Amino acid sequence: MLVNDKGNLHDVGILEITAENYICPKGEEGLFHCRIEQKQFNPNTGARVSVPRLQKFDPKQFKGGLLHNLKRIGYSVDILYNPEEWLKENEAKREALAVQVKEAKAAAQEAAIQKRIDDAVNAAVAKALAAQQKESAPSAPKPTAKKGGRK
Repeated sequence: MLVNDKGNLHDVGILEITAENYICPKGEEGLFHCRIEQKQFNPNTGARVSVPRLQKFDPKQFKGGLLHNLKRIGYSVDILYNPEEWLKENEAKREALAVQVKEAKAAAQEAAIQKRIDDAVNAAVAKALAAQQKESAPSAPKPTAKKGGRK
């Protein structure tokens, strides 16, 4: 597992990972990353028999009792990455984006209203011009019928 040690990346075992040097994988910033283990040792030699695992948890479940339950059934839980700061930062970004979207929608709606007004004004002007041209156009002489009868 890669860890950050004073700007240098090192590949270390899972037991040497700490919250300070753990690098959260991209795309998994919204999850709790924990090292969990049910510690077991060989009674004769004292050597560690259990193997720790890196486990990722959803924040709602983790805070909703999962951490308590894991500890209750004998797991040691070391939190390597807490997503609360990332979630706050992400929430701020989402709120800013929502404001931008709302402003863009309002501007688009205002532009659509202005276009409808402009179209209505243009149609009224065209109609008035057509009526004015009709009134001012010289009237054509009416055809007169020839007098006389049939031949």
